[in-house]
Amino acid sequence: MLRFYRAPDDRLAETGEGKDVRFISAVTPTDAEVSRLSAHLGTGRDVFRAALEADATPRMEVFEGAVLFVCASPVAYRRGEAMRFEVVPLSLVLSGRTAAAVCGRENPAVNELVQGLGAAANQNGRVVLQFMQVLAARFARHLRQIEKITTYLEKQPGSAKRNHKLRELLDLETALVRFSMALRENETVLESLLRGRLLTLTEEERLLLEHVRAEMKRTGELAAAYSRLLDGTIGTLATIASNNLNRMLRVFSIVIILLAILLAGFFVYGLQTPGFPRVGVFLVLALSAFCMSCGALVLHRGRAGRQTP
Repeated sequence: MLRFYRAPDDRLAETGEGKDVRFISAVTPTDAEVSRLSAHLGTGRDVFRAALEADATPRMEVFEGAVLFVCASPVAYRRGEAMRFEVVPLSLVLSGRTAAAVCGRENPAVNELVQGLGAAANQNGRVVLQFMQVLAARFARHLRQIEKITTYLEKQPGSAKRNHKLRELLDLETALVRFSMALRENETVLESLLRGRLLTLTEEERLLLEHVRAEMKRTGELAAAYSRLLDGTIGTLATIASNNLNRMLRVFSIVIILLAILLAGFFVYGLQTPGFPRVGVFLVLALSAFCMSCGALVLHRGRAGRQTP
């Protein structure tokens, strides 16, 4: 879907396709829409083909008549009762005085970019700055959300949902690793932009981009630190689950041995072997009662030991 915007004042206003368009939102565009977009910007289709790659890596690339910025963008969605976090590519195409945000799936970052641009859409440097600021802010926001979910899961009592808790924490750890890698790649794109001369940046824009780069670096370090802490938490929970499983297996082994002894005694008496003394049946019953009492005591203590805080 294509949306065209112009910048008559301090905010972007949606308009029809025309010469005064300064920003274009292209979300999951069709082939026909890509052709329209290419004709409007005066560029080839290759730049949009590269921008819409599902596994595109963050980079800055020059095409005929356009500059392409591919960055990693975080997205969050709910699956059942759990939140899922992913990293998807989000591209920015600059051609002349017009910029286009291109993505292959719905991404709230595009709407945030449109809301925050305003009159800055007339300057390519400001567009790139706002683009990077939106991505850095979204990474930081999702990182805080992951931290809250982790704290909530760690405080869940009981062992009935421990396997579910481990799965949730493993998913969050995977998301943190992806966030950390994506932030490093975005930081590399920013460094290439600051070192290169593809865009004419004012001194103020350079300082602001340096600030955004520092923010991305700090967020990446936080993501890596949270990932290490979460890895330790997962290891602790897995150890507790393993110890409880070993304790249960030990109890079951004792019960099976006791039952085997009892069954062997009753089996011998049940064969009605000629000449076998019958007076010991009361002794066998007494021994059986004693063994069952011991087994009940072991089971009770084992269950009490499994109730970990």
